[in-house]
Amino acid sequence: MKTKFSTNMMLKQKLIVIFILLSILPAILTTGLSLYQSKSLVEYEVSSLARQIAKEKVAYIDSFIEKVSAEVDSISKNPDVISRDTAKTMEVLRNVKESDSNTLFVYIGNADKEIFIYPKTELPQGYDPTARPWYKKAEESFGNIVITEPYQDAGTGKMVITVAKAFKLADGKTAVAAADVSLDQIQSNITRTKVGEKGYAALLTENGTIIVHPTKEMILTNIAEKYDFGKTIVNNKSGSLKYRFGGEDKIAGFEQSKLTGWIAIATMPQSDYATKLNKSIVYTLVILAIISVLAVIIGLFLAGNIANPILLGVSYLETLANGDFTGNVAEQFLSRHDEIGRLAEAINKLQANIRPLLSELKTSVETLTKNSEALSAVSQEIAASSNDVAKAIQEVASGASNQAQDLQEIVSLIGNITTSLEKVYNELGHVKENSEETSRLANTGKKELDDLISSISGVREAFEVVVEKLGTLKGSVGQVGEILEIIKGIAEQTNLLALNAAIEAARAGDAGRGFAVVADEIRKLAEQTRVSSEKISALLNDITSETDEVVKTSEEVSAQVNNQLENVENTIKAFDNILESVAAIAPMIKATYTEVDNTVKAKDIVLERVENISAVSEETSASAEEISASAEELAASTQEIAANAQQVLEVAKRIEKQVEQFKV
Repeated sequence: MKTKFSTNMMLKQKLIVIFILLSILPAILTTGLSLYQSKSLVEYEVSSLARQIAKEKVAYIDSFIEKVSAEVDSISKNPDVISRDTAKTMEVLRNVKESDSNTLFVYIGNADKEIFIYPKTELPQGYDPTARPWYKKAEESFGNIVITEPYQDAGTGKMVITVAKAFKLADGKTAVAAADVSLDQIQSNITRTKVGEKGYAALLTENGTIIVHPTKEMILTNIAEKYDFGKTIVNNKSGSLKYRFGGEDKIAGFEQSKLTGWIAIATMPQSDYATKLNKSIVYTLVILAIISVLAVIIGLFLAGNIANPILLGVSYLETLANGDFTGNVAEQFLSRHDEIGRLAEAINKLQANIRPLLSELKTSVETLTKNSEALSAVSQEIAASSNDVAKAIQEVASGASNQAQDLQEIVSLIGNITTSLEKVYNELGHVKENSEETSRLANTGKKELDDLISSISGVREAFEVVVEKLGTLKGSVGQVGEILEIIKGIAEQTNLLALNAAIEAARAGDAGRGFAVVADEIRKLAEQTRVSSEKISALLNDITSETDEVVKTSEEVSAQVNNQLENVENTIKAFDNILESVAAIAPMIKATYTEVDNTVKAKDIVLERVENISAVSEETSASAEEISASAEELAASTQEIAANAQQVLEVAKRIEKQVEQFKV
């Protein structure tokens, strides 16, 4: 294979193959790396999005639980409850229940095995609250809010949790305030969450049991026990992972609530982000194809620039090897300063050294041949005159006739030369016009490129203004965020004040009931203000992130504009080179045009002279017939001279035949 490549391919083909390989192979490697990086980047973006959604779900859950916890905590601190005022205790429980639609039951159990529950419900005979898991768990974490594992309510089938807190009554005995809370609101929020086109969100307990899932059959399934990816989620608590489920590859982000221990999951199937990745692959392959085509075109151009001068040099050496020393090495190669120029100079010197030797040898051989021919002719004529003077005269006439025919052929050849010269004259006229048109177009192109530079500079200045304005926008968004934090703090403080007001109103009894309602409404408004502030804060964070991305993109576009500006300036330099080349070649074309015009005029004079010579030759042929036998008596004395002259002539012709192979 190596031998075939080295010996069977022309130099130009080798250069093209090598250049294409050196151009396309790096492009292929770069394309492969780019596709791999694109896939990794898309997967990273998807996993980041999924994890962000999981964090948002955890924040929502924590907010929900904190609200219920605050209500239970307020019960444990209510003076009427602590003082064991039954009527007022039931009123407190009723207010808490009616303030939150997600609360199913609110109740208090104490060490005396008493239980106060709202709404009232029938309990089994001998019901002992102190034996219930929620009571024991709260008692073990006395003074702290505890949350039970989610369970499915037997009556409604809903997922429910119990939020409880142990506290001391006025008589020093232990009691536990608790609320059974439906997870319908959390389920609705999570199941309505879309991750991409087909992705979804779910919620697990700390040990991996699903409590919220868009597919009802999956609820209460422990994925940590059934699937490896579930075990990974439970062990790591937060992060992201790739896994396969239901015959489909997926990416999930997950986050654990530090308040409940629950784990929120956001998952997206690979098919959702594969479209974006496939577009990236198509764009990359199109770019690779363009690079390949450009590589072939540039390879052909460069290979031609390198190989063509060498091929011309080889062709010229072959001409010299065949004995033709009449040509000259082109000036365009002699003026080069690279290896090709040195090769052309060496060939030129070789020809210059050999040409004088051949010219001198050829001249000497021609002289010898002429003298030998003259001697032989004289001897033959003298010898022939002894036999037949008429025959000699006839031969002279025949020679004159042949000379006249040769002159007619010369006249015909000059006619052909005339036609060729006229074609050359006309073509040079076209070349002259094309050169002038090229100069005009190059000047026009340079002017348009100057206008393009002005436009690109304007675009660059506009982008700089855009980047500056985006920075100002980002600062303004930050200031709005600070104001929202203040509003959020005010809302939280208002919530606490409303809660205290409700407690004071409760103490006031019926007289303070209207005030309690107002305080409760204020608390609700404060809570809504806090939630709205958090949503606005999240939106501001998104705006800040998108603003940063726009700034980054604007800076990249600005860099591209600068690159375009540099490319256009390089193009203008190329146009300047074209103008210089056209300006340099125009006088040469004009001079050549003038010389050809002079040659066309000179050929008419040559043609006239040849025609005159032809007429004289014809007259000579006629006169030769009148010559009589004047050399018969010389025949005997010149026979020996004729034989010797013939031998010399044969030797001279053999030498002349060898020398005729060389043209100088």
